[in-house]
Amino acid sequence: MHPLRLALMTTAGAILVLGFTVWAFPATSDYRGDNPFWNGTTTLVATLEARLVSSPADLPKEARETTLIVIPSVEIDDADLAHLRVYVESGGSLVIADDWGAGNQVLQALGVPARFSGGLLVDPLFNVGDRRLPLAADIVPSILTERVRAIALNYATTLEGEGLNVVASSSAFSYLDLNGNGGHDASEPTGPFPVVGLVQLGAGRVLLLSDPSALTNAMLESRDNRILIENFVALSSTNGRLFLDQRYLPWSRLSEGKRMLAVVRAAMSRPPTLIAGVLFFGIIIGAPRWRQKRNASWNAPR
Repeated sequence: MHPLRLALMTTAGAILVLGFTVWAFPATSDYRGDNPFWNGTTTLVATLEARLVSSPADLPKEARETTLIVIPSVEIDDADLAHLRVYVESGGSLVIADDWGAGNQVLQALGVPARFSGGLLVDPLFNVGDRRLPLAADIVPSILTERVRAIALNYATTLEGEGLNVVASSSAFSYLDLNGNGGHDASEPTGPFPVVGLVQLGAGRVLLLSDPSALTNAMLESRDNRILIENFVALSSTNGRLFLDQRYLPWSRLSEGKRMLAVVRAAMSRPPTLIAGVLFFGIIIGAPRWRQKRNASWNAPR
């Protein structure tokens, strides 16, 4: 076999194997809808039929009767922030789930004075086996909290500021571990603290959830976390559609590789691109043989 052809075939094979491995291996980044591990949200996607948003084209065309979950782990540009405000004011329901304050940029863009405090919420008495897994059992009765008795949190923060209808709060035994030493210092504030809040904005509404981990595979079925999200979706419509925005989640090489493969796959599904690709690889692989035959014909005795 011609060395060039062998090198091309070996390279193509290696690319195919690598691409298949990246595509087949599950995502591991936090909160991703294709991550089946404890920190993913495949349970949310499956049980609530959430649709994944990876590009603006995936967003709902009409805001009404839809709910969008945003977990802002990276900075969101001004254009997307403006779109979120239009989405809510047009009648959409928005969930902002955050634990370290990254969601405050969204709240500021929406004109909502409430904020995520960013401090670690700890409860030594009311928790799910660990003081850093606090329970919010002080629930305000409403349509939103129907059948909700407690919300289970995991390394959560708290809500603060004005313009917030508090939905759920931590216990009076909770406190903010501001210096992260695991103990309750005299200067650290004591609960109860708001952890879930609701804000009306235009024709829509915003749910502030002070812990995105409450939506993960490990926590969604803990206590009444899933019921709270179901109730919020039902506020817009009994047949409301749920969307999970993945554009602002933590970045990883595996996630980026999957995104690039999805783009290539979408491009190759179009007949013109597929035909061009087949012809391109056919020419590359067959070129050495054609060149060999041509040289043989030229060197043949006449």
